This record gives sequence, structure tokens and C-alpha cells, in this order.
Amino acid sequence: MVSKLAHSHIRSWLNDVHAEVLSYVPTEVGNHLTAAKKELLAAARAVIDEEIRWSDKRWDAAKAKKAARKAQAQEEEPAPAKTK
Repeated sequence: MVSKLAHSHIRSWLNDVHAEVLSYVPTEVGNHLTAAKKELLAAARAVIDEEIRWSDKRWDAAKAKKAARKAQAQEEEPAPAKTK
């Protein structure tokens, strides 16, 4: 596991490398790459948000099915025999 300090140093280094690489491309290309990255991240966020919503719907559906199975099993269960 990477410590928080190591993670911070790695992230800082990656940011520096990214800035260095972008400093060599034409401004228009840099603008386009940055916009494309933002769009990709926004799309990923939308997919994750939708999956979170569907997770709740799936869980609700699973609980309903479980309750229905339990109710059906209780209906099919024979009544206890009466003792005299």
C-alpha cells in the first residue's frame, strides 16, 4: 500500500510530467486535449452515477422477489396438525 506522502509525491510528479509534455504541444492541441479529457471524465461520472441509481433499483427488486418467495413458501406450508 502506498503511503499518503508517497501518493502525494507521485501525484505531484505526474502533474509536473503532464504539464511538461503539454508545454511542447501547440496551444490549440493542448486546449483540445484538455477539453477531451474533461469530456471523458464527465462521461465516466455519468456512467458511475447511473450505475449507482440502478444498483438501488436492482436491490429494491431483489428485496421484492425475496418477500414474494417468502410469502409463497408460507402459503404452501401445510397447516400444523391439530392435536386433541
